[in-house]
Amino acid sequence: MAAAAKDFRSYSARCQSQVMPLKAIGNEALLCNDDTRDGRVAAQVVGRVRNRAFVVRIVAKGQSVDRGMLREKCSRLAEQVAGILF
Repeated sequence: MAAAAKDFRSYSARCQSQVMPLKAIGNEALLCNDDTRDGRVAAQVVGRVRNRAFVVRIVAKGQSVDRGMLREKCSRLAEQVAGILF
């Protein structure tokens, strides 16, 4: 991304639901929940490390999925991705 702060907005627009900022994961990271049209449940982290953006999305099938666990797994995976990009 040439202008990282400006260009990152297009990535963060992928979060359609309530957004929660995540601390200590890259320069910026946002966690959001998204339900898919076909009834699946998803958690997504959109983040930035220096001039690179990344998206981590985990999708699970079924309404009995623990959303908290899904968010936790997604944020842990985002920590690993951000660490690799540093």
